[in-house]
Amino acid sequence: MGTNRALINDFDVIRPQQLLDKGLPLPFLSGRYVVDEGWCAVITEGGAFKEILSPGTHFLEKYHFFRDVKATAINVKLSTMMVSTTREFTIQKPVPVEINLEVAVEYQVKDARRIATEITTPLTSLFDRVIQAVRSAVVYATVDEIRTQGEGIAQATLQRLNAMQLQKVLGIEIFNVLVTTIKATDTGSDALASQQMSEFTRIRDWQLDNAIVQGTRITPEWLMMNRP
Repeated sequence: MGTNRALINDFDVIRPQQLLDKGLPLPFLSGRYVVDEGWCAVITEGGAFKEILSPGTHFLEKYHFFRDVKATAINVKLSTMMVSTTREFTIQKPVPVEINLEVAVEYQVKDARRIATEITTPLTSLFDRVIQAVRSAVVYATVDEIRTQGEGIAQATLQRLNAMQLQKVLGIEIFNVLVTTIKATDTGSDALASQQMSEFTRIRDWQLDNAIVQGTRITPEWLMMNRP
């Protein structure tokens, strides 16, 4: 069993806090700070929250010269996190089938201040909640999910993530969950093959019984008594 949790990089959402150089408290000699497009910057002055800067160039002369001014850049673009699992989940109905599952989670930061001041590992925290949501969804799944590319698992996972109120808890909103890969493992394939053979055998027996009834005078009642 395993996941790609170790590959999740929280810096994709939040950059390390940066102490800004305010320059000199003179016109045209003060420092400046540039916020990239698709990002915002949470500013603290003297350790307390001050404001959130939008993309563009900002001059620092407006801040108190004798207080430290720090900026934390936050990615506010619509992004996708890939969650890959190997033998992490097992579909139980109608037979146990181990699966390898990969889902794409579309998300966006909605509360940059919370991310910067309260959440130390936003993406890792989101990853753990996705795993929890998928686990709850797989409990009620059947092997038909493999044939339908996990549509039901994706929908159930999205519903469970929305129920977690992640926008309030993590400052992140979830827009969609897509199953990109769902495959039975070797063990799961054996279980599916066994199930399919059992179904084929039952259908074949029914066909043979039906042929016997049509070709002879044996009645369905006789079959029920002799071949239940």
